[in-house]
Amino acid sequence: AGAGQVVVHVRAAGLNPFDAKVRSGFIPSDAPLPRRIGSDVAGTVLAVGEGAVYWDGTPVEVGDEVLGSASGAVAEQAVAKASNLTLRPERLSFEAAGGLNIAGLTALSVITTVPVGPDDVVLVGGASGAVGLVAAQLAVAAGATVIGTASERNHDLLRSVGVVPVAYGEGLAERVRELADITAVYDCHGRDALDAGVEL
Repeated sequence: AGAGQVVVHVRAAGLNPFDAKVRSGFIPSDAPLPRRIGSDVAGTVLAVGEGAVYWDGTPVEVGDEVLGSASGAVAEQAVAKASNLTLRPERLSFEAAGGLNIAGLTALSVITTVPVGPDDVVLVGGASGAVGLVAAQLAVAAGATVIGTASERNHDLLRSVGVVPVAYGEGLAERVRELADITAVYDCHGRDALDAGVEL
């Protein structure tokens, strides 16, 4: 580990659409082949470089269980900037933590950009996907009523986190209108929910 870096024993790593786009050549990369993929990571710190501190300034220690971002995370070990990591909450499994970074930060950006509270009814498009599921739960935690689009097979999942499920696709605006008057829209997949939001 170099200055400000740590070596992580990878317990779980997440793949994102970005990884597929780089791997396929859709997004050009100067990195030489073969190159590793993955950036979301969860694991245990094996080594700490000089001055390595978390994003909040807390020093990193060997043995810390962490989650965050590390380039080439699909590996047994990965080098990461310590400031791109945080301590893994004990209740969060390594598997869940290993796929949380990009989806979680994106969802946090969504709810920070369009904040909601107890007086809001939010339509979340793609609510059973990685970003949508986190954004929906953050909106529920903020006190909002959340209506989430998903396929029928994911409706029970949405109900389990306090989201009112609705089928996506043609006629979405009418189905949402029957449930409630919305005050905000988070479209985490395509344009379906945005188009319905404009109509509503």
